Amino acid sequence: MGGGLSFDVFLALLRAAPGLVSLDDLMQQAWPGLVVGPEAVSQRIKVVRRALGDDADRPRYLAGVRGRGYRMVAPVAAVEAAQATATASPPESAEAAAAAAAGSGHVRRGKYLGGGLLLGALLLIAAVITGYSWRREIAGVGTGTPERNASASVVASRTTVAVLPFVNLTGDPTKEYVGDGMAEEVINMLAQVPGLKVPARTSSFAYKGRNVDVRRIAADLGVGAILEGSVREAGSRIRITAELINAQDGLHLWSQSYDRKFTDLFQLQDDLASAIVQALEVNIGTGPSAVSPRSSRTGNVQAYALYLQGEAVMDRPTSQSRQRAIEYFEAAVNRDPNLAPAFARMGTALVLSGEDGERPIENLAAAERAANRAIALDSSLAESQEVLANVARLRGRWLEAESDRRKALALGSGDANAHLVAGYLLDEAGFLRASLAEYDRAYALAPANLAVIMLRAHAQSLLGREADAFRSAQLAEDLGMPRANFAPVYEQAAFRAGHYVDAASAALDFLNPTHPDEARTREIVVLVYGALADPNRKPAAMAAGARLYPPTHSRNTDTVRIANATPCLQSSYTYALLRELDVAYEMANQCLDSRMPGAISHRAQRLWTPGMSAFRKDRRFAAFAARLGLMEYWQRYGAPDECALADATLSCH
Repeated sequence: MGGGLSFDVFLALLRAAPGLVSLDDLMQQAWPGLVVGPEAVSQRIKVVRRALGDDADRPRYLAGVRGRGYRMVAPVAAVEAAQATATASPPESAEAAAAAAAGSGHVRRGKYLGGGLLLGALLLIAAVITGYSWRREIAGVGTGTPERNASASVVASRTTVAVLPFVNLTGDPTKEYVGDGMAEEVINMLAQVPGLKVPARTSSFAYKGRNVDVRRIAADLGVGAILEGSVREAGSRIRITAELINAQDGLHLWSQSYDRKFTDLFQLQDDLASAIVQALEVNIGTGPSAVSPRSSRTGNVQAYALYLQGEAVMDRPTSQSRQRAIEYFEAAVNRDPNLAPAFARMGTALVLSGEDGERPIENLAAAERAANRAIALDSSLAESQEVLANVARLRGRWLEAESDRRKALALGSGDANAHLVAGYLLDEAGFLRASLAEYDRAYALAPANLAVIMLRAHAQSLLGREADAFRSAQLAEDLGMPRANFAPVYEQAAFRAGHYVDAASAALDFLNPTHPDEARTREIVVLVYGALADPNRKPAAMAAGARLYPPTHSRNTDTVRIANATPCLQSSYTYALLRELDVAYEMANQCLDSRMPGAISHRAQRLWTPGMSAFRKDRRFAAFAARLGLMEYWQRYGAPDECALADATLSCH
């Protein structure tokens, strides 16, 4: 993936040779209108270097200037304008590239290549980064213009301001949370100002650690001003510097520095927020307003610091980081049992851990308790309702989940997270178009947030929009998200194209080989996709199902109880790809029979993939959906996409 982007970066360097092309210019030329960071350029440079056999330490072709950009160090000659235009879009194959390049007689030989520099480079680059694959066959990735962020065209209001995380200049990475906490609290307090729009933390914190021009951030978020700052430390004192920047020209409107003891952190936050409000009144025309602390803030500095450390750890998407975050939040509420945001964030971390298969029953129960405690302390926190919606969804309590997700949206309509929760519930319930609409709203609010981009890609894939899904996945990968997060996207695209080996490989990326339940699913996936590729292998695939999931009546022991039915159900659904519906339904019902009380009943997006159409059309589908808790939900809110509901009878087509 990303061949076209690597080609664009390469051409930008060729055209500017031997001049230096800045990181900002490369980002603008290769990703016009999109939010990316220097790491995206670095990844594309690596692809080009691999194609040329270049060495970053001893460059023959591309040299980097740390923190500034890249330049072409090999000699380059200009070609005719018509020919330059002809090379601006990568050919569809290496052969086409060779033919196009060979047709040009205006390439000067260079001493480093021993031949035509442009010719040789084009051949090598085309062969490596524009090679034909099933992904390009389906989506045309790399041949078109990247998806533009719709919010970039919005004229920013002068009464809107985005608050970026304050940069940690203490020299101590463990103090990162101080700047994050300062920015988050300022967001919370500025949100109280009548007539002032402030994007939520989900939106502005997505730019943390990325070298993105503030004018681009402002365009993406649709704001008229940007507030950024820094944190320094000297002994027991901290120094905060804040700057308000005009989004139109990047010039400073206001700046201020504060020096306080760490124990005066709360007073510093209040002073800073009040000063910013006054600056906004003068510079962008907001009306006068007093700022008061949020009712949920603790008076305990130690509890607050622990809460902020938990927040900082939560930003690292690993199971170990989530567990550390839970420990920080628990320590925070032990010091202050009334700290509502810590209970809400703890609930989110527990849901994520349970959903990933880590003690799901215990973690979901603990998440529900934490969310209810947060609501009792502060009913205005949307995140608490999001936690309850997710717990109910995972347990198959769909009506309850719908009620909670609507409450979350009412409280946090301006926060991308509320729309993510809504979208996730809707696509699991089969409302795929409504789900994508929620993800689109989340993307408009937080176009650089990796979770938003990932879930939007999955929704696009479910609707068969592979080109859009691939572009979203490519953007997220360029921003640093692991490719494995998009395994379902690649699996479904490969399946639709009949590339079953590729589909199996992608599916395995999403399954943990060390988890017993997922290990069984991995074996089924390999065998079934193998049978799809070679019908002679079907007997082995069928035998594996009986061996790994023996029918209940043939067992000598009681039913094995499971805390998460998802891997088992994925195995059953995989047999539906072979049109072995009797096996698929018997196994699927067996999975549901095996659930423990409070277990994860389903993560149901896979149920709505095109390969499952025969399963959904089967007369047994309505009874199965009822066991998942979906029928009563559909009877209340209407049938899912591509289905009809009449007189309590469901039919899908």
